Amino acid sequence: MNKKLRTILCVLVIVGVGCVTVWRSCVDLRNGDAREEVTEEGHADKGYADEGQADSADASVLTNRDNVVTVRCETGSGNGVLLCQTEKRYVIATAGHVVDGLQGKPEDELQMEIAGLEVRASKLWVSDIYDVAFIEVPMTEIEEVLKEKHFTGLSEEGFTNLKEGDRLYVRSYLKGELTTLEITVNSPWILVEDFGYHMIWASAKDAKGGMSGSGVFDLKGHLAGILCGGNDTEVAVLPVNIILGELKNSSIDISFD
Repeated sequence: MNKKLRTILCVLVIVGVGCVTVWRSCVDLRNGDAREEVTEEGHADKGYADEGQADSADASVLTNRDNVVTVRCETGSGNGVLLCQTEKRYVIATAGHVVDGLQGKPEDELQMEIAGLEVRASKLWVSDIYDVAFIEVPMTEIEEVLKEKHFTGLSEEGFTNLKEGDRLYVRSYLKGELTTLEITVNSPWILVEDFGYHMIWASAKDAKGGMSGSGVFDLKGHLAGILCGGNDTEVAVLPVNIILGELKNSSIDISFD
């Protein structure tokens, strides 16, 4: 075989191997195969081409975003969700029955404990229809405590496409520890007679007293609602679309100053 022919054959082999390599890479990306990377600690972390592909990967968003706080007043206690902030105020949503004892009190008597800190709310609004309340707190009262926390934002995305069988996660402070409770949706929109209106009804294990007002999130960390009640095996969640509708009807100002 002459030198020229050997050169041509070598080139063809190299090109063929390169094409196979490129083709395999495209297949991996198209199929969204999981890729493992070893961290400094020696553990394998899975990455995914499609954010919504692996429930376990998406659930990790919850552990990195602390957007709930404890709420306590002289007549009740539970949790609250950090909805948003303006230039000078924070807005927190909680179950109405947690702060019902403060309803109607003048502004200078709206004393409560939020995230373990004694604060005076600038405004409290409790819904007459739904088990939801909104607390407005001046930033100067609590900024130091909340500076490392996150806000959910005012989106209905966590509820819009919710369906039976979906998993949700309750984020709640219990005995000073931030916990995550997995629940499974039985119905995303069902009349709950004890409350008298439609809610999310879900199966749950280990739901405990003191979790009222806790944030309920989907796998991507979007707020789906707040926990309002339940029993040993099931819980009732007020959907975020109702919460945001009541926020618009409230006297709480969410515009920038």
